[in-house]
Amino acid sequence: MRSGARETLVYIPCIIPPSRRNVEPDYLVTVDVDPKSPTYCKMANTKKTPRERWRCPVCQIRFQTEKELEDHVIGCAKKRSSEEEYLCDWCPYATSRKSDFMRHQMRRHAASLSAIDDTDSE
Repeated sequence: MRSGARETLVYIPCIIPPSRRNVEPDYLVTVDVDPKSPTYCKMANTKKTPRERWRCPVCQIRFQTEKELEDHVIGCAKKRSSEEEYLCDWCPYATSRKSDFMRHQMRRHAASLSAIDDTDSE
């Protein structure tokens, strides 16, 4: 056991059960555990920890409100579409890097590529 100062606060996550998750957020409770303190074993602080419900389908960033997500998605989609120079002919995949595009072609569409090579050689 190491010698050092004893902890005076404990942080306790209070997770709301699934049946009440749409009604209440989770909490982080701070409890005073210093025996010499007048507030010993009492809650010193309570903080709500809202869930991040909304995620950008383009870049996977999470947002706490639907409005934040809506504002972000428009700009994110425009930015991503202007960056993506390499578009796959067989699926919706797109990237700005040639090496990523070539790897995608070889891994996902090798059979399609070999069929095209066979028809070209005839």
